[in-house]
Amino acid sequence: MLREQIENLRSDRALREKYADRILAFLEAYAVLVFFLILFDGLGFVGFSIPEAAIVTLVGSTAVAAIGLVGFVAKGLFK
Repeated sequence: MLREQIENLRSDRALREKYADRILAFLEAYAVLVFFLILFDGLGFVGFSIPEAAIVTLVGSTAVAAIGLVGFVAKGLFK
């Protein structure tokens, strides 16, 4: 019985770490995408233009995603 519980805990930890890595990779990719969108807009890359409201939304959603996902993952990993 105790061995099964220990094995379940190890399995749960491995699964949480796997998904934490995936969430971090998604967040990094999203932040890089937002960075390049803002960079292209700022430099006027080939007539690329994004409305100011959309830029504010992108920057705000990136910050919220970073804070929220990191908090959610940290809470799940260290409970």
